[in-house]
Amino acid sequence: FADDDDSPSVPRAIQIEGGFTKEEILQLLEDPFGDASRLQWATDLPDEVFEGAPLLVSMRQFLRVLAEAEPWKLTQTGNLSRAMLTRLTEAGALGETWWREDRPARNEGDLPRATLLRGMAELAGLTRKANGKLHLTRRGREVADGKMRSDELYRLLMARYVTKFNWSFEDPMPASSW
Repeated sequence: FADDDDSPSVPRAIQIEGGFTKEEILQLLEDPFGDASRLQWATDLPDEVFEGAPLLVSMRQFLRVLAEAEPWKLTQTGNLSRAMLTRLTEAGALGETWWREDRPARNEGDLPRATLLRGMAELAGLTRKANGKLHLTRRGREVADGKMRSDELYRLLMARYVTKFNWSFEDPMPASSW
């Protein structure tokens, strides 16, 4: 919104380049990847293009580590244990080790990327929790074994990240009354 020249207290809509209609905007909000959406996946790209996506690379590593030790016992709060965090860090699943290099991670809260991977894997149906343990699903096993194509995994992760993931987990700002 922008202020109207005549009345600075009354906002008016700004035209988005490309000219989305109200119906198209609603469609994007309700079902961003549906058949009627203006967003379309580029499916004719080689796997190498998708394999460069950090979330995809980290997710494959995360699931491979889990597959080696499945099922993995979670902490009482449902988080990854210190031992699992160490294994994930050593496997490179958590990216560059820039976070608090002065001491090892004590819990999942010290490694936000671990929380992202655990949460995204569950939302995408790649893992499931049962009896305080983390298990791979059949689909998660396909990813860990390298049997799922990269474009398929990328589409699955992005669709869940956009439609199901609670983005406030990533927000470093304090809670707001909004």
